[in-house]
Amino acid sequence: MIDPRLYRAITLLAAIFFVVLLVRYFSAISTSDPPSPAPVIVEVLGAVNKPGIHLVESQNASSTVTVGEAIEAAGGLSKHTPGDIPLSFYKHEVQSGERISVTGEGETPPHFSVGPMDGGARLTLGKKLDLNQATEEELSLIPKMKPQFAVEIVKRRQGKRWNSVQELEEIAGVGPKTVEKWQDYLEANCREPIKP
Repeated sequence: MIDPRLYRAITLLAAIFFVVLLVRYFSAISTSDPPSPAPVIVEVLGAVNKPGIHLVESQNASSTVTVGEAIEAAGGLSKHTPGDIPLSFYKHEVQSGERISVTGEGETPPHFSVGPMDGGARLTLGKKLDLNQATEEELSLIPKMKPQFAVEIVKRRQGKRWNSVQELEEIAGVGPKTVEKWQDYLEANCREPIKP
């Protein structure tokens, strides 16, 4: 059973994403100027003034959005100054579907990390779940994912990491056709959260 709060969050995120796409589409039709790049949808949590999911547009000519721009979109740091963020991390590029965490409100400097958003939000944005990080609950959001398959995926990676989606055929009851369908939703990256 999926938590109703997760469904509400996914629905809200999907609605925001849909509205942004509609606005971009109609703006592109009504002007001859090239459309500006789509905003990045990023979650900023912890010691910021407005924690939550934010649509962040790049403040420079490029289409990339940085950690610093995402933190500014979240109202800035609540207990620290931008100078407390290491410059290399401040300028680190973020993509839609990522989460920035700012922890250690009473500490100087605070702790920062960038990792993936929750599985439901990532799937709503068209992003794939990592076999080496997704929880059983997140994996259960994948079409045709039986609870025992999710359990086996998590259990197997405790001893041996997943290197490709094709390796899922090692699970009893999972065939090539199922794996082919899952490739739209799953990947095997094992990206660790980024820390300064």
